[in-house]
Amino acid sequence: MKPNPLADLSNLPGGKRRWFCRRKRRWLKPLAVVLLLLLTGAVALFAAVQLYQAQLDRDLAKLAELPAEERRITTLVLGVDTREADSGRSDTIMLVSFDPVSGETGVLSIPRDTRVKINERRYDKINVAYPLGGPELVRQTVEELLGIKVDHYIIIDFPAFERIVDALGGVVLEVSKPMYYQDRAQNLVIDIKEGLHQLNGAEALGYVRYRNDRLGDISLVDPVNGIYDGRVQRQLAFVQALVAQALKPQNWLRAPFLVKQLTEALESDLSSSQLADLILLAKKVNADNLTTRVLPGRAARINGASYWIADEPEMKKVVRELVMGEDESANM
Repeated sequence: MKPNPLADLSNLPGGKRRWFCRRKRRWLKPLAVVLLLLLTGAVALFAAVQLYQAQLDRDLAKLAELPAEERRITTLVLGVDTREADSGRSDTIMLVSFDPVSGETGVLSIPRDTRVKINERRYDKINVAYPLGGPELVRQTVEELLGIKVDHYIIIDFPAFERIVDALGGVVLEVSKPMYYQDRAQNLVIDIKEGLHQLNGAEALGYVRYRNDRLGDISLVDPVNGIYDGRVQRQLAFVQALVAQALKPQNWLRAPFLVKQLTEALESDLSSSQLADLILLAKKVNADNLTTRVLPGRAARINGASYWIADEPEMKKVVRELVMGEDESANM
């Protein structure tokens, strides 16, 4: 049997025992003070979050009296490459429609090559709007395309994206095929093997940027059933995985820390307190009330350039269901 080193303490002479006890008391006191301060801080932080949540619940009770279509919040989420060598075009464009009372959430991904009229003058790809007029012009262009009002915008650049994923502890994703791409000019290497992965921030960024295959940004692979594939579809799968990761109990226990991390990483027309509200409300979102779609359409070449042409009738249907929260089956 392995001897217990602490057992010999009982055989020490009385003086040595007293010396050991005094020494033990000396380091126990500062430790107790540190633990007390940490406990007090944790209790105070928890109480602050609870008070904040209570006010939020009172506001939600008032919102619940409004019709569903009037209380939904639409937010344009732009993934932007802001490196000096890049033009700053929006690499990812998603419209998120959120009902803060029910938690019902719709995410509509708009391919960056979507052909739109910009500034009511010329037709071009939608990602050209950002370098021409920033998020406000993108918002205006999306409003004209979809025929809706967009309430807010959030901009996420590449470093912010990585920080958010890392703050959540990574994202678990099933990668359906190997992804490899190298661009020496950008000092970029994407190398993700097929299979189940817990991707960190840098790996997740590679996953959502990858389009070095025959599907490209987006492809209509099944016109009859309206099934799409490609980078945009993978980005929507990533959104679902990110929500699942954010809703894990360990992350809600770290809610105050995460709220601070997220509000510091994002650029938006929302104030820090409004962003914090949205982040705390996000716990209402789950796999059952989160719906993701690609802007319906088809690929086409016009004057030598590749575009995504929106399918007007299908687009209007998706907007009613996903963005406005209307029940199309009730109208049939």
